[in-house]
Amino acid sequence: MKQLPDINNDPNIIQRRLKRRLTAYKELNESKKGEPSLSDFFKENKVNILSIDCSKGEGDIIEESKVFVERNGKILNYQIFDNEIEKQEKYRINSKVAKKLLLLMKNFKKMNFMIMRKKKLKKILINQN
Repeated sequence: MKQLPDINNDPNIIQRRLKRRLTAYKELNESKKGEPSLSDFFKENKVNILSIDCSKGEGDIIEESKVFVERNGKILNYQIFDNEIEKQEKYRINSKVAKKLLLLMKNFKKMNFMIMRKKKLKKILINQN
């Protein structure tokens, strides 16, 4: 920890402040009078509680939490995952390409029709001369 000069010139002020805050926390959260805690509230209302041993590794804690959450079945959160987004994007692009192809085909048919008409007109003019 970086040693910073204390404005009160008291090197133990940080420890005293921490102790004061911890004492206040304990008074508010750990009842000495036998009042119920938050976990007691859930137990009384028959809600399952997950107690985690924090001395275990992070992977164990995550696995334990996952098992607890999925105890009644796998959770579906209806998120859109990358493969679904990719499918949607491909569909959008394919739709655009299909529209452009239809437009090109229409234009090609028009041009082809005009060329055929021109050839017919030439034949008619040649036959008349």
